Amino acid sequence: MNHPKRLLYAPLTALVLGLILSCASGSAWAVMAYQVSYNCPSGSSKTTGWIYGDASNLLSEISTTCGIADSDLDVAYGGSTVTSGTRLWDIFGNEEYPTVQVSGGDTGEDEKGSTETIIENQVSETLSKQALINNRFMSQARNRFTKDINGGVLTGTNSVGPLAYQGSINGTPAGIAAKALAVHEDEDSDTHGRFVVSGGLTFSHDDNGSNSVMGSGRLAREHRLGEEMLLGYFLGVDLGKADVEGTFSGDQTSIGGNIGAYAVKRINQAFFADIFVQVGYQHNDLELSDGTTDVDGTYWATTALMGSTLSGVINYDGFNLIPELSASLSHAWLSGDKFDSTVSGSTSDLDLDTDNLTVARLQFTPQIQMPFDALSSDSRTATISFGPTVLCQRKWAGENSSDCGGGGSLSLDTISLSSGSAIRANVDVERLGDTTTLYSYLRYNRNF
Repeated sequence: MNHPKRLLYAPLTALVLGLILSCASGSAWAVMAYQVSYNCPSGSSKTTGWIYGDASNLLSEISTTCGIADSDLDVAYGGSTVTSGTRLWDIFGNEEYPTVQVSGGDTGEDEKGSTETIIENQVSETLSKQALINNRFMSQARNRFTKDINGGVLTGTNSVGPLAYQGSINGTPAGIAAKALAVHEDEDSDTHGRFVVSGGLTFSHDDNGSNSVMGSGRLAREHRLGEEMLLGYFLGVDLGKADVEGTFSGDQTSIGGNIGAYAVKRINQAFFADIFVQVGYQHNDLELSDGTTDVDGTYWATTALMGSTLSGVINYDGFNLIPELSASLSHAWLSGDKFDSTVSGSTSDLDLDTDNLTVARLQFTPQIQMPFDALSSDSRTATISFGPTVLCQRKWAGENSSDCGGGGSLSLDTISLSSGSAIRANVDVERLGDTTTLYSYLRYNRNF
């Protein structure tokens, strides 16, 4: 028979033990201590001492150590934001040595400013390359027109055959470029019209170690209107890859298309004028990092270019004067420039405020061309050309700039009288503002 007191003690003992276990379990968060590791946005790595309780102490220490105001501080763990008043036990559980992600302060402004500058530089370089492609294309169009009005015969350095290959290697202290251009013409003699297919490859390198390559292709249709004018229109595509170096380094890939029209007008026997217009659209993927912060995103550039050149050849006794006056205007509208900024696994939006970009350039290059007897023979002619360059450039962007400068050019041309092949070596020096650039290239032409 059970004793009445024993019947009373058993449930009472169970109740007391249950209360003890419940209190012990509920207070575990209060006695569990953690050592938390984190990286400040500046890049320094830190680890706290043993902390417990709620997240207030942790946030206060990170704010003081990293120099970030409480209102700007953002701490995350496991994809969730750590907020003041939350128990550390509820955040970290049994993980005694957790690592959190820290962001905030004005570092976002540094990322934003650096990314905006890189985008501006990349778009400016793209406009320069497209202007270079157009200048080369228009020079060939003038050569084809000259060939037409001369009865299909070109002489001197203007020789361009039905299938011509033209390659060049350029070098600069601030930029080294190599370009190749192949042209095929299919002419309809009845309508004075023809298709022209061209392709090019451009490499560049600048002082801070950035490298880029752009491949371009173009299909054009030309019509000759009598002996006075040549009209044409074209479709083009560009592919690009760039390695960016600096405080933020990374790479950019781009693809774009363009459409345009051009005209060449003969003013008289010695002078020609030409004009071109082009609009295009380019998609760009940009990935950057400074070792602590990763920035990646996509932006689009809608471009418009137009330019005109007045050039000619004036014959004198023993030499030719070759003046060329050119002007160009380029503009880019930027859009879709929303990027992600990632620090220690924590990602946030980086909304950029990139400005549209406009570049205007005016250049005058008078050259003297004369025979170079040292390399001339019965089977080959050689000429040497030299002259000064005067130029001015105006840029409208985040920071507007205007610069004028000058330079000089020296070139050597040799032409085979038997095969019509031509070799040209050229050195150009240009100083614009505080920048001095040296260009050099070697080109080979052959008629077929």
